Amino acid sequence: MLGEKRCFEILKSGLKLAQNKKPDYAEFLLLTWDTYVTRVANSQIHQNVAESECYLAVDIINNLRTGSSATNILTDESIRKTVDSALDSTQHKAELPSALKLDSFPHGVMPGRFSERTASFSPEDRARWIKTLIDMASSNGLTTSAKFQTGSGEIAVANSKGTLAYTSFTDANISAILTGEHDSSYAATASQEVTEIDIDRFSEDLISKSRLQKSAPRDLFAGKKPGEEMKFDVILEPAAAAEWLDFLSYTGFNGLAYLEEESFLCGHMSEKVMGENVTIFDDGNNPAGYIFPFDFEGTPKKRVMFIERGIGKNVARDGLLAAKMKLESTGHSLGAGQRHNGALPLNLMMEGGDQSLDFMIASSEEPTIYVTRFHYTNIADRKEVILTGMTKDGTFLVEKGEIVCPIVNLRYLQSVVESFNQIEMLSDPVRVHDPEGYGALIPSCTVAPALKIRGVRFIGSTGK
Repeated sequence: MLGEKRCFEILKSGLKLAQNKKPDYAEFLLLTWDTYVTRVANSQIHQNVAESECYLAVDIINNLRTGSSATNILTDESIRKTVDSALDSTQHKAELPSALKLDSFPHGVMPGRFSERTASFSPEDRARWIKTLIDMASSNGLTTSAKFQTGSGEIAVANSKGTLAYTSFTDANISAILTGEHDSSYAATASQEVTEIDIDRFSEDLISKSRLQKSAPRDLFAGKKPGEEMKFDVILEPAAAAEWLDFLSYTGFNGLAYLEEESFLCGHMSEKVMGENVTIFDDGNNPAGYIFPFDFEGTPKKRVMFIERGIGKNVARDGLLAAKMKLESTGHSLGAGQRHNGALPLNLMMEGGDQSLDFMIASSEEPTIYVTRFHYTNIADRKEVILTGMTKDGTFLVEKGEIVCPIVNLRYLQSVVESFNQIEMLSDPVRVHDPEGYGALIPSCTVAPALKIRGVRFIGSTGK
């Protein structure tokens, strides 16, 4: 990590170089990160890797045209070339419909959540924790694959209007797959403070689910004709619920999608679009998630409501979208070099309920599908938020209040908006955060409950 002083020196130097060119507006985004990952395959640690990296992005606005460039070399010469490249690219861009609209220009350090214990967690520390999982899994005849990542990062933003903001943070996350004779089970946990992670409980919970995989999975589509579909109530663990929530946010809460009339909220703002038990918001200052005090433009974070008791309330905006919509920024800028992607919530939260996963299972008299997580999720219809994908790493049939057997993984085709109108039960929400382990470290996660939902559409299985 560079530290606050050095980050500010780099940003001030860049601003000086940019302002010498006399653009209408200049903005710099500096990210640095140190990440450390221990990986496990076949119940053996096979990799310990470390990455220290930086990223400096520049946006120049001149004559209502935006140009961007980036570098990971922080010398004056490299920054000068990056500024020149951004300025030159403005000549080849279409004119913006309106100027950037920023309403605040923070200055100084804005505290994130930084843990010295997490930042200094060693490869030996990670190996000891992972060994706990491997040993417990092996004693139950299970093979472990896992990733344990710890790290720290910095975010600093400066612009020609006076913004000069800095924050630092840490991150620790574990994800694991245990494979038995018939199938696999998955779990993940995360915190910005590594000591909040209980590796013993994490291992016990994962092994408990793996014990449900002792029999061969049943194929619910066996004997079905091509094109036949089935509908089941489902119980989604938080990881599965968070995936649907993230796609809902990407397609529906992005202010750019709303302006381009591709959001499900178009024409329905202030109207009921989901069940009354659905409330979704973004809050970078809520310790239930990850602390992220300002966006990549430097706008301070605040609680922004998108769905309140089923009613559409808002979409995410950065300074450019705020100007187009004649509103204020909601603090969701993706920053220099990324404005073309619109604005996105990065600290999304969904309010939960008081029903546990065990209660959801016990209340399911009719055949119900229990889903641990999804993979290969893709968008079939953006505006209706119709998604398709597969279940993975722990899919079970529930009948008469009990898990009956594992089942062959299923493919679904379902509107998330429709499903969020059919939620019967919600659990207490938890953090869901399982990054790939590569690339920039950002204090972002989704806080999601487990959900019990009526009538989800399944169109096939991996066995058919």
